[in-house]
Amino acid sequence: MNITTLKQLFEIDSSIPNGLRWERASQRIHVGDPAGYYEPARGCFVTQVKGKVYLNHKIIFALSHNIDYSTIKVRFTHLDGDFANNSIANIGLLKESFNPIYKTGTRLTIK
Repeated sequence: MNITTLKQLFEIDSSIPNGLRWERASQRIHVGDPAGYYEPARGCFVTQVKGKVYLNHKIIFALSHNIDYSTIKVRFTHLDGDFANNSIANIGLLKESFNPIYKTGTRLTIK
């Protein structure tokens, strides 16, 4: 998803766990509604757009750095270990080459 579309669809809101609010209304969504839902299997908030699932923390990172979602090729960590805390200050980059735990697909919990 390109940055123009992201800006049309979402607004960052660090006061809610999702971290995002909808900027565009549809049949089921009102402007200002929290975007997405918590996905226990992934351990984070996700949002569906046209049937495709997007990670909220990745959308927040793209919006705050003015880049396209699809150009992000790194993984993220939530610095306080709380995967429901999508404040931009809590989202950090994680290079896979420096963390073999992420290469195996195991989730790292920081305490």
